[in-house]
Amino acid sequence: MQAAVAASDSLPNIEDARQFLALRSAIKDPARARAAAAQVDSVLQKQPHFLPAIMVSALLLEQQGNYKDAEKTYTQVLNDYPHFTPAMRQLAILYTQHSENNTLAYELAEKARSAFPDDLELERALGILAYRRADYTRSVDLLRDTAPKFPSDGELIYYLGMDFYKLKRNSQARQNLERALALNLPTQQADEARRVLAELK
Repeated sequence: MQAAVAASDSLPNIEDARQFLALRSAIKDPARARAAAAQVDSVLQKQPHFLPAIMVSALLLEQQGNYKDAEKTYTQVLNDYPHFTPAMRQLAILYTQHSENNTLAYELAEKARSAFPDDLELERALGILAYRRADYTRSVDLLRDTAPKFPSDGELIYYLGMDFYKLKRNSQARQNLERALALNLPTQQADEARRVLAELK
């Protein structure tokens, strides 16, 4: 598409190519995705199967907190395009944050990671999912590499601390759980962190 747009303004369907690139770019940028909402609606009315517009619509649903409909949209994309890794990535992260479907989330994250090996958000999700699968060594490897990029992410640091606890590396467990408690943790995780810290004293 980029080559087509750069080559000529007179190609057939050149506007479709430009639209594809604009919406594809918006997928990666939440601020631009919001601004593209009206355009997405217009495009989907004319072309209900236009993939970039569908992906942006799902991203907008996530931003609005409508995770169930976002999940349905990504799932439908994967039903139509089973190897479309951007949808795998988004659905894996969405499941990690808002679902108990850890097995499917892990499978999707593993597949997506082959296409996005440097994606830190995906690596974070995979580390959390590895913890939930009781693969604590792998979880430590993933989360320890990712943690410096998310220094205020209490949930990530909590899972890293719990990994160390499960691996009986108590000093590192204590250090990370204390740090996680100093950040913003959901109540259930904060309670578990306090319980483990009391046990480690």
